[in-house]
Amino acid sequence: MTGGHYTATVKNERTQEWLYYDDSSVKSYAESDVVNRSAYILFYRRKDLVNKPMSAVVPRLNKSFFPGMPVKMKDGRHCYLREYREGHAAPFLLGHGDGEVIEASLAEIEADPDTDDLSEINSMLKTSKKKEKELLKTAEEEEKSQQ
Repeated sequence: MTGGHYTATVKNERTQEWLYYDDSSVKSYAESDVVNRSAYILFYRRKDLVNKPMSAVVPRLNKSFFPGMPVKMKDGRHCYLREYREGHAAPFLLGHGDGEVIEASLAEIEADPDTDDLSEINSMLKTSKKKEKELLKTAEEEEKSQQ
């Protein structure tokens, strides 16, 4: 956290341009420099999800409880959420240790101070996307009026 050197090569989906980020600088890269045998961490995007909203890709995004979520019980046990059963008397189905499964209520779970509330971030992204669409529409209208 206090030092290091971070780089990433990312493809801008709008421009189809490859960009190389090196700490605080950015430069264009040729695809042949990126797609090669030395690439060691690759992220792929499913083509059938490209135009879908994030809520369709990750339907439980911004939900309070999601599978795999770390859960600390008030008795000190560290577990992970296997399933959240809304409306159930013990809605938390937790995994702990060697296949142990625990049913727990909200009263048995410690609140996680590090849990992010993503609603503000989602709202900012929606506003930003709306402004981007409005700017694009304005630019298109200006271009049409100049023709």
